[in-house]
Amino acid sequence: MKKFLFWFGLISIIVIICVCCLHVSFVSDSQARSKILEVWLVGFGSIGSFGAVVVALYLEPIKKFFLKPELNLHVSNASPMCIIENVEAGASGKEEFVDICCKIENTGGSSAEKCRVVCEEIMTLGADKKFSVSDENKFRPLFFTWIGEKKTELDIAASDYGYVKLAEIRTRSSELGKAPDVGSVAGSLTPYLVVCLPSRTVKNQYVQFDDDKSIIIQFRIVCSGRTAKERYIQIVWEGKSIADFRKHPEKLAITDVTNSICTLRRG
Repeated sequence: MKKFLFWFGLISIIVIICVCCLHVSFVSDSQARSKILEVWLVGFGSIGSFGAVVVALYLEPIKKFFLKPELNLHVSNASPMCIIENVEAGASGKEEFVDICCKIENTGGSSAEKCRVVCEEIMTLGADKKFSVSDENKFRPLFFTWIGEKKTELDIAASDYGYVKLAEIRTRSSELGKAPDVGSVAGSLTPYLVVCLPSRTVKNQYVQFDDDKSIIIQFRIVCSGRTAKERYIQIVWEGKSIADFRKHPEKLAITDVTNSICTLRRG
């Protein structure tokens, strides 16, 4: 909207100046040309005076409009959005998991207050190979936690940013404090996907997907005084082990599919 108003105003000014120049140039009589130019100058002065009065009366609302915060989301399978982390896993020693985050950047002209990232649904692939809302993971809106803050609300200054933890690729042996049982080492190293929201069925656990390695997370980015932005992020994991991500990072795809999902739902 700000860009539209800027270009609309600039084009309007250029058009008016061009019309003025053409009007003056098509008049051959020098005296008449002076009078026409005088009329145009009076008109410009009146418009300028009117604009000055409007700005004086509505300076604060105008400033708020043009300097309002603007939150934008960035996702990627590259660092720092996706990295391999280590965790002490009981008797098994150090184990690895993939940490998946998104970057929320304020590209506006003022601070964004009480920024939150709220999830309302998770979509999974059905037998028809189409995405639909997961029946097993229906919940009331839940908030993701800001990395380094351990809270769901964050003030983001203009030109600043924060990171939200979305999901993890884990194995049983990488669960904190849980060593693999004897005879089940192979199963303990099989990766599974978790979304970093509290499970409604298992206490103190994240929402877990053992079989689904391709999901879409729907959420809204909100801050005080601004309309929420809806986003859909697809996570696809095709690796067989955590080490696959280090060797072949393309096996983990993190994609913003907002446009395609919204188009599909409108259709």
